Amino acid sequence: MISKSKIRAIDAHAHSLSKDEGLHRIALAGVTHQNSLELLESFANRDNVFIGYGLHPWFIKQHQSEKKVNWDEFDFIGEVGLDRGKRGVSFSKQCLIFDSMLDIAQYIHKSVCVHVVRSYGHTYQYLHGRDLSVYFHGYQGSEEFLSQFPEAFIGVGPQNLKHQKMEKLYKTISLSRILFETDGEADLEHLWSVYRWFSEQRNVSIQTLIENQERNFFRWIHHNK
Repeated sequence: MISKSKIRAIDAHAHSLSKDEGLHRIALAGVTHQNSLELLESFANRDNVFIGYGLHPWFIKQHQSEKKVNWDEFDFIGEVGLDRGKRGVSFSKQCLIFDSMLDIAQYIHKSVCVHVVRSYGHTYQYLHGRDLSVYFHGYQGSEEFLSQFPEAFIGVGPQNLKHQKMEKLYKTISLSRILFETDGEADLEHLWSVYRWFSEQRNVSIQTLIENQERNFFRWIHHNK
């Protein structure tokens, strides 16, 4: 049995650190310009923390496109995307921001963490034909949509495991395409529940999953390097 306090696991999508983060590697996704800069200022010197510049679709009223960004300081682009389920947020503006962030990601050769809710058709239109390493965080879409992006990764967190409609996909998709995430505070106990579920459902050891997740994470984030 592996001690949770000694593992070096991957949390591929979080927004803050817990007091007891253990030894695992964490990708912190920004949600606004200011939040992204604050994450960078706080954690840029941490070897186990990777910082994303994000303009989340929920917070487009806070986005300031005129602000200059030193893209080299960030490890990836995200969280960005489209969300038709959020009331009071202009979808047309979401599309403009998403398109511009994908342009930037492709120009600066950064991988992208994508948020998608009830907008898979539009997401396909903006991603199709681009040369990007894509990670659909908290994926709740169909196998048919994923088949359009055979190199893309999907994120699975504790909340996703509660959706029975996704169980078949999680049990059958190649483990080489999955990234485990908390999508909140990077709490090792919550992350561990995902490792444990996949270990039981896919009949693989925790150690195998740890090694698998490390390979997947660096294949995504270093795809263009």
